[in-house]
Amino acid sequence: MNLTDFFISTNIFPEAALGFIRAGEESGSLDRITKNLSDRFFQEGEHRFRVFFIVFPVVIYLITAIYIASRIITAFSNCFNLTMF
Repeated sequence: MNLTDFFISTNIFPEAALGFIRAGEESGSLDRITKNLSDRFFQEGEHRFRVFFIVFPVVIYLITAIYIASRIITAFSNCFNLTMF
């Protein structure tokens, strides 16, 4: 059993990464290929981390703003006792 077959059995890595690892095994440049994959996965994780910490505060802000707006609307509608008829 080679390294690629082992990684396939774990179902952890995407197909593209497995293809690179297989090519690295066959060409004898597995060290360079795994370093490139490591860099790529690190950059992807770093990008997702940045996006999360940009989007998360905005979502929290919007939820808070909607909640406060609903409380204000409820308070003023009870205060003025608005009825249609």
